[in-house]
Amino acid sequence: MKCLYPVLLITALSLQAPGTKGEQVPTRLDWTGFRGGAYLTDNLILTGQPLSEQAMQRLSAEGVSTIINLRTPEEMADTTSTPINEAMLSDQLGIRYIELPSGGPEYPFSQETVRQFAQAYSKTEGHVLLHCNSGRRATHLWIAYLVAYRNMDINEAVLLGQSANFGHQPLEGYLESNLEYRLSKEPSSPLILE
Repeated sequence: MKCLYPVLLITALSLQAPGTKGEQVPTRLDWTGFRGGAYLTDNLILTGQPLSEQAMQRLSAEGVSTIINLRTPEEMADTTSTPINEAMLSDQLGIRYIELPSGGPEYPFSQETVRQFAQAYSKTEGHVLLHCNSGRRATHLWIAYLVAYRNMDINEAVLLGQSANFGHQPLEGYLESNLEYRLSKEPSSPLILE
């Protein structure tokens, strides 16, 4: 397995927050070609849509072995928003490609989506790229996974998510409940768990 930015990995390891059950605070990667930026936590990279063949080649060069795409078929059919054939490029680069559409009435946010992500994620060696259009659904799904499969407190998981591309998406749908959690007043502030 290739090492993704050794300096960033060492930095991310040193930023592990107390009480987060081993999850690392997401570190923003200095990558171009991904809508919404790219954030590394453990072996998971959270991004928006890859936008070019060069971005896909970078994934291969950096040791990404699996891409999990949360975008719906309708989103992927929009060539303005999706300028590449991601499935074909993944195949050409030897990267496992999983479509896990999430969003809209046909693909509602649900615990089943979280279960399918957890299953795919647990069966992967190397780095995993989890993406949607902007990176926000991907971040919310990761938070739901931390709560449902890593038994993390919702507040701690949301704080980790705020270090990436949290935005405003239906975390409650992924966990199928109305949630009460506190948000940091400044999402860009350092992670401090109480």
